[in-house]
Order: sequence, then C-alpha cells, then structure tokens
Amino acid sequence: MLTMAALRCLQVTISNSSGGGEAYNVILMRALTELPVNLVEAHVLEWRCYDAIGTTAFLQGDLYDRRRRAFKIAWERGLFLAAYAIMPTRI
Repeated sequence: MLTMAALRCLQVTISNSSGGGEAYNVILMRALTELPVNLVEAHVLEWRCYDAIGTTAFLQGDLYDRRRRAFKIAWERGLFLAAYAIMPTRI
C-alpha cells in the first residue's frame, strides 16, 4: 500500500496537480491509516528530528546526544516550538 501511495504521489508531482499539497495529504492518509500508530509516530519523530537538528533521533553516544534527547523529550511532550528551537548539529 505504501509503494502504491508513493507512486501516486510521484504521479501527482509529475502532472503538477497537487492541489496546493492537499492531494498528497489525501493519498498519504489513506496509506498511513493502515499502519500501526506507534510505527507512524516513531517515523514522524525520526524525520522531524532530522529536519530540525540534522541528525537522527536515536542516541549514538556522541556529543550530539544532548540535542537528540532534548528534541525527543520536547517532541513527545507536545512542545513542538521548543523542539524546533534546538540548535542544529553541524555534521
């Protein structure tokens, strides 16, 4: 189902008919509602962390673990602005 959704999103992109991004939301919501909630939450956390601070959310024992931990705690508590305010890493 996810592969079909990805291909449909590609088709919408190529045809330039995304409807301001709304078409992607409809396609992805249909595909993601079939997945377990905890799996979706883990992926959202992972990619939002990568977008915000430039590294994975999983602790790795290096000097960026404080930022990863701070982002994860803020995100899980619903403090999204605080999570995005964390300084990005310079990898």
